[in-house]
Amino acid sequence: MQLIAGSGGVYEIIADGRLIFAKSEARRFPEPGEIVALLKGG
Repeated sequence: MQLIAGSGGVYEIIADGRLIFAKSEARRFPEPGEIVALLKGG
């Protein structure tokens, strides 16, 4: 995994080339544990 600094409020989680979470689509920040659950396939 790699952290890439962005700008303009962009907040995206990409794992293995796949978009896991995008603040622009969800219109919110992820809840605690949400990213881990998404990475595990849930």
